[in-house]
Amino acid sequence: MQKITLPVALSALLVLAGCGNAPTTASRPDQFSIVSEGRYDVTHQSLMVDCVFDGFLSVQEQAMATHVRQVKRADGWRIDVIAGAFQYLVVDMRDDGTFKLIRNKAAVLVPLSKDEAAATACLNKFPAK
Repeated sequence: MQKITLPVALSALLVLAGCGNAPTTASRPDQFSIVSEGRYDVTHQSLMVDCVFDGFLSVQEQAMATHVRQVKRADGWRIDVIAGAFQYLVVDMRDDGTFKLIRNKAAVLVPLSKDEAAATACLNKFPAK
């Protein structure tokens, strides 16, 4: 079982309550930890993007006010599970075949294991050649 520190728990509660600034990958990259990473087949990038996006959508918890966002970036694609400005999970799929799934450390109490499994399943479905 993962140990939750008091500062992490308090910051998560403040952010979820709207009483603080949500750490983002741009403003606080140190507040995210790597869940999985690897390489995918770049000839199937569009299928990989669809797989992760659809996978995140299919496992969304209805009790949580989150949504899935897909954005074209300068060096690939980003798909994240967000609530307002709070990024819970972020997948970056770079044009060079690099895949990285990261999780916000303040979201330690949020049930995201199905989302993580869905993204990792896509990486296994379209491995680099």
